[in-house]
Amino acid sequence: MTSTIAPLTSEDRCDRCGARASIAFNPKGSKTRLLFCGHHTIQFKEGLKTSAETIWDVRGEVVHDKTPITL
Repeated sequence: MTSTIAPLTSEDRCDRCGARASIAFNPKGSKTRLLFCGHHTIQFKEGLKTSAETIWDVRGEVVHDKTPITL
């Protein structure tokens, strides 16, 4: 089974603490999308590896919701 996760935006928030989400994942056998910030990703890393069907990871990426400006 292949799942697709929509890209994360600045509006996506961690399901645990409300910080900006940097990881989205689908647990195996579920259509639910869970979101975590960097802190909670690290805290739950081992569980995510074993229970996730699909993971979308934007840690370390610059995400732009608007056209960048030229300085």
